[in-house]
Amino acid sequence: MSFTRTALPRPLDAAKTANETDARWVGVRMLYEDAGPRLRRHVTVLLGSVDDVDDLVQETLLTAWRAWDCFDGHSTRVTWLLGIGTFVARNHRTKHQRRASLLDRWLGGPVASMSDAQGERSAQIRELYTSLEDVDPHDREAFLLIYVEGHSAREAAEILGIPSSTAHLRASRTASRLRGQLKEEP
Repeated sequence: MSFTRTALPRPLDAAKTANETDARWVGVRMLYEDAGPRLRRHVTVLLGSVDDVDDLVQETLLTAWRAWDCFDGHSTRVTWLLGIGTFVARNHRTKHQRRASLLDRWLGGPVASMSDAQGERSAQIRELYTSLEDVDPHDREAFLLIYVEGHSAREAAEILGIPSSTAHLRASRTASRLRGQLKEEP
């Protein structure tokens, strides 16, 4: 009877793994040095609050580190990072709304919205974010990226991972809705 020797999986080379990990951290650190303020502003605009920005920026960087090798080059690393920040902010906002809804039902009264935490911000900004509460999250994100952050429709589309025409449509639809609300007010 003849036995064939099969190759057993070798343990990972610790030095190679450490070098890859170091390279990722260096890459993420350099990306943050280049785009950190932009990422912070981006997350702040999407949330409408500065309360959880530090935590969400860290979560975004950790996600970028984990997915570093998955970057496909269809956009720049900065827009890729902003896209990750968008999804992190979206998930945070959804969790916050779910929690607020549960608390509202349990306590029998309204819970302060995110915009209420902005005591130092102007009444116009609070009013804008209050108006945006009822807007579809995808439309809100496109509007904030284009009209508040000043991204082009192409840049917003790259960040959101959608076609440019869709980003423009979503932002325009939200802007039109907000203009209509302003006309209705006395």
